[in-house]
Amino acid sequence: MKIDVKKFSKIQDIYISPDPQEHRPAWIWFAYIDDDLAVAAGRGRASSWWNSAMISRKGQIHIDGKVYQVEFEPVTDKENIDKFIDSYRQRSGYSWDPAWEKNFRPTVMRLKFLKELGKSIR
Repeated sequence: MKIDVKKFSKIQDIYISPDPQEHRPAWIWFAYIDDDLAVAAGRGRASSWWNSAMISRKGQIHIDGKVYQVEFEPVTDKENIDKFIDSYRQRSGYSWDPAWEKNFRPTVMRLKFLKELGKSIR
């Protein structure tokens, strides 16, 4: 499924559920890597939703009033992680804590949209 994710640029956060049967959706921020939506875990590898995403590799996101099934694709190359960090900094508008970024960087993942599942209640 191809979707223009730039239409979400005015939205600050989404809800993510790597395993909808086991976890309720977690509130997170997102950013971009080129034309892809991407997320990372603020608590780093200690984040339960991120660990579930690494196991399941698929899940759901709630954004802009809709639920989508997505695939989680880990981002490991420095260039794309830097793009994500730059986008995240621009979107957040907050001061940046380098210690926080150290935990954040290894958890960056792209969201690949698979299908729209319907209307979100979030």
